[in-house]
Amino acid sequence: MAWPTAIAMSLLGEPATRLDSAWLMAVGLIIHLIVAALLGLLFASSMDRLPKRETLIVSTFYGFTIWIVASFILGHWMSESILRFNRTWWGCLAHLGFGFLLGVYAVRFGAGAKSMPSYSHSITT
Repeated sequence: MAWPTAIAMSLLGEPATRLDSAWLMAVGLIIHLIVAALLGLLFASSMDRLPKRETLIVSTFYGFTIWIVASFILGHWMSESILRFNRTWWGCLAHLGFGFLLGVYAVRFGAGAKSMPSYSHSITT
């Protein structure tokens, strides 16, 4: 079973058995892309606070954190076929790649860290 189909089956339950396999694959892929977009927006909410050179490191670690949470904390809510793929090195690499691409996008299109005002000069009266 393909992972988009497994996502749709695990989230929709019994009503999913009445859908055609192409519809199941489409529904699972849409659900997966919505979750990825929400995770990307969560990362984007903090990307302007990061210096550009650390963004790739932090974003790749973000992908690793998503893999840990999805595989070992939320995994009991997913189907067995998703867990079998997710708990492999390929699953880890897929999530690391997601985080890295978030970082590449942030470096390329993000505003970078906001410069803090300098208060090193003295105030005279």
